[in-house]
Amino acid sequence: MRMKHVLILLAVFWAGVVLLVMSGHVNAAGTFRCDYGTLVHSGDSILAVEQRCGEPVRRTNTGTREALMYRHPWTGRLWILHFRNARIYKIEDIGN
Repeated sequence: MRMKHVLILLAVFWAGVVLLVMSGHVNAAGTFRCDYGTLVHSGDSILAVEQRCGEPVRRTNTGTREALMYRHPWTGRLWILHFRNARIYKIEDIGN
């Protein structure tokens, strides 16, 4: 009987975590939400760039080097990610 209650509590807890992440109140690990787009990455490898808010992701391409600019939704800090061959090699913190 006790094990059943523990499993139910765990299921309710994880359902709450999933709802918070999906609602956008909690940022899931490996996802940056920004003004122009969402950069989904795994470690230092970029998996996808999703469009948000109807605006294009600000992205520059100089040969094999590319950069993505985004602003953190809560702190307002602006960062530029420089990547080469879909792998981040430098993160530049511009500030507010």
